[in-house]
Amino acid sequence: MNMKKIRFIMTMVILLWAGSTVSTYAQETAIRVINIPALKELVPLDPFKITQQQGQSFNPTLGVNVYFEDGTTLTGEQFIQKVQDPNYIPVPYVKKEDPNIVVAMLVRKASADEKEALEIMRKQAGAMEVQNLGDQADQHNPEFMKPIEFDPNTKYEEFTKGLRKIVKKPGDLQKMGSSFLNPTRVAFFDPEGKFVSWQPKDDAEAAKNNGLSKELNEYLYNTKEWVRGETFVDENNTIKAIKFRKSTMEERKNAGTVTGSAVNMDDAGSAMSSSAKLDLSFGDESLEKKLVGSKAPAINATDINGKEFNLANTKGKVVVLNFWFIECVPCKIEMPALNKLVDTYKGQDVEFIGIANNNKEALMKFLKTTEFKYRIIPNGLSIANTWNVGGFPTNIVIDKKGKVTFLEGGYVEDIEANLKAKIEEALKK
Repeated sequence: MNMKKIRFIMTMVILLWAGSTVSTYAQETAIRVINIPALKELVPLDPFKITQQQGQSFNPTLGVNVYFEDGTTLTGEQFIQKVQDPNYIPVPYVKKEDPNIVVAMLVRKASADEKEALEIMRKQAGAMEVQNLGDQADQHNPEFMKPIEFDPNTKYEEFTKGLRKIVKKPGDLQKMGSSFLNPTRVAFFDPEGKFVSWQPKDDAEAAKNNGLSKELNEYLYNTKEWVRGETFVDENNTIKAIKFRKSTMEERKNAGTVTGSAVNMDDAGSAMSSSAKLDLSFGDESLEKKLVGSKAPAINATDINGKEFNLANTKGKVVVLNFWFIECVPCKIEMPALNKLVDTYKGQDVEFIGIANNNKEALMKFLKTTEFKYRIIPNGLSIANTWNVGGFPTNIVIDKKGKVTFLEGGYVEDIEANLKAKIEEALKK
């Protein structure tokens, strides 16, 4: 497969936080007081006791409200680098009146007990492609990011021989610790031990499946159906293979989320970024069934031009929402089609709002070279969380009465026609 064919590569930096209980390896550690003005009125949480709700409420890799212990702010890339270093630990901060929503993050040096606990949990999770990074040089080595073209006849027993196996048994808690997984360098196997290739058949399949094959994308992201039952690592704790199994009923109820971003092959080996939590919903509890036909959740935000947008003030208009982020390749692919819609309905009672996870500065730079005619709202991850949107892109149509009439998650080739049909329908009512 040539460079063009593999230009969509999924790079995942996964923050593994315990769902609701403390890992048996976590130590009772006094929470330190850090003298940073922005954190003065906030309350620090014990980093070893983060609930699932708290863990999903804030994405530190966006580089917004993320601080280092000396008071400086950290970009998303800097945050990733720091938390992969076993000498540092991320500490979430919340408001006193709302302890379930993390609003800021501090990265500080870990105590001896904390480092020991983190090291054990990282090994138990079997989750690090790189560990004990030192000067971070390995992370920027192109060879480290280079995809492996596995033999499609790779055998489970032969490939995993000599590797250390970490088994996730039903009921095992997810362990805390930072994790980096490059799926293009891991041999995956289905529950029967059959090899599953990461390589998509073509660009269209890649665009729809986070840069991966449809089969592997299903195993990795349908966390309500599949679990990484066996993880195989080498002597450096580098993941070499993963075997999936069907999730249990209890695991389906507690299915977690992952954070990730698609990056262009040309950027492989450069600074990594993770920009959006992918909160996947399936079956009867899907996001579409929850939202379509119901009143749209509130949105009250400021766009990149400093103008206020309040969804409650759009009654009498049709509103079209697009949830996206800069690093999302499928999001960028559909922009020309969305721009056509903006032109088609210019002067009519239709508002097009793009809710982006990136900050204003990054968006302004991006829009200088890429045209997107929607009205853009920055720092939109909190809005996405409120709407329970985790897949990107996600397109939504809201009618004149404020009711959601359409929702399409993921990349869809005929998104322009789908949205146009629903907009026309909403305009007639």
